[in-house]
Amino acid sequence: MLPEQWQKLEEIFQNAADLAPDSQTVYLDQACRGDLELRQEVEALLSQSGFGAYVMFCYGYPGDVHEVPVTMGFYATCEAAAPAELREECLSFLRQFADTRIRLATLEWLPADRAPTRSRAEVKYGS
Repeated sequence: MLPEQWQKLEEIFQNAADLAPDSQTVYLDQACRGDLELRQEVEALLSQSGFGAYVMFCYGYPGDVHEVPVTMGFYATCEAAAPAELREECLSFLRQFADTRIRLATLEWLPADRAPTRSRAEVKYGS
């Protein structure tokens, strides 16, 4: 597959993974526009992912003078869950690492299709 095809596949997969199974079919009809090979690849990835729900987040480290959330994390469950419930479950898990590996005050929840917008270098050097 060409890089452009991988990018399209990833985009469609990410968008479809955020939808309920009933809505995925309609979305794939529109997004794949009759490209059977693309649709089969996306469907295979969806069936193998096994996630009922997931959240993404970023955070900073204890002792980081900038307290910039620069490290991304991913928390998933096989069961379907409302975003608020899943975030609370994830936060409960993360509390065991508070002040040793993660600074909870820097925790930011991310939409599934976004990465942090600022890097440590941008903050440190004022870019």
